[in-house]
Amino acid sequence: MNGSSKLYSVVTLALVTLLLFSVVYASSQPVPAASSDPPGQGIAYVNVTDTIVQSSQNSAHIYVTENLKYNGSGNINFSLINANDITLLENGKAYPFARIFSATCNIFVEESINCTTILIHNVNSSSEFTLSYGYYVNYIPNSKNIFNYTFTFMPFSPTQLKVDTILPPSAFLPNDTYYAPPGAVFASNGEEISVVWSLFQVTSTPIPLPFSVTYKLTSFSSNAAQGVPNMLYYITLAIIAGAAVIIFLVYFYMRRRLYKHPDKKHSMKGRSPFLEVLNENEKKVLRALRRDSFVTQKELIAITGFSKAKMSKILSKLLRYRLVKIKPDGRLNKVKRV
Repeated sequence: MNGSSKLYSVVTLALVTLLLFSVVYASSQPVPAASSDPPGQGIAYVNVTDTIVQSSQNSAHIYVTENLKYNGSGNINFSLINANDITLLENGKAYPFARIFSATCNIFVEESINCTTILIHNVNSSSEFTLSYGYYVNYIPNSKNIFNYTFTFMPFSPTQLKVDTILPPSAFLPNDTYYAPPGAVFASNGEEISVVWSLFQVTSTPIPLPFSVTYKLTSFSSNAAQGVPNMLYYITLAIIAGAAVIIFLVYFYMRRRLYKHPDKKHSMKGRSPFLEVLNENEKKVLRALRRDSFVTQKELIAITGFSKAKMSKILSKLLRYRLVKIKPDGRLNKVKRV
């Protein structure tokens, strides 16, 4: 064997030894555990506004708007309880990649209820969804005329959730108001009371999250049930009303003294400040409504030429601004301008 053959044999033996060492070393290392998170799992950011429209002691219609942004990709699947008139928009337009069907939600091991399941395909992080729907509530007030309202939300992924419950205009909170979960914030715009919850670490669970609050209605409260606190309530209202009248008279008197010829074009009497922020489509719907009679949502669609989804979104916004009044009539909704 010559020198070159010996060198070739040595190099070959070294390479084979290195290869065997690499295989043995790799087989001795632990295999990384597979991730338990499903593909496309992300965080959902959901803002819910549920408005209670109550016209009697025994029933109410709830209008719900959910704004959803999903920081993930793939498909998402979530459920609604007792929902009807469902409208789903993506970035303000009708979303074609969605399936809405009836299903059974298993809430507890022994209990299940009927619900509506919405499956959204091909979601990406730039998508912002607006979901609008409604449902009816049948109330059985107790002996103190206290109503207990509960909104339920079923998380479909880790969620940062905000729930804003708007009580009827005639509602007020008694001294023993119950609300859950804790941490609610109460606010008022002078006409309505809002109850707001903000939860930042909601995990995905098949059990719905309940948001509850108790309230009373001034138009249905009895003096016998409320006693002295009811009288103090009306005395307080009378004092506030008297102070408002005095302030108005002083303002009117001073205005007449300072401005003998007021500019009428700057007068905002009878106008809502929200009128200035409406777009042309919303103003078109508002002009089509009357103050002295109701029209159906179907008639509004025929007058304006808008789609059902677009009309539902516009009416939801006008309702939040208190520019319209919506009255359920069987399976139809009737609307008039406030």
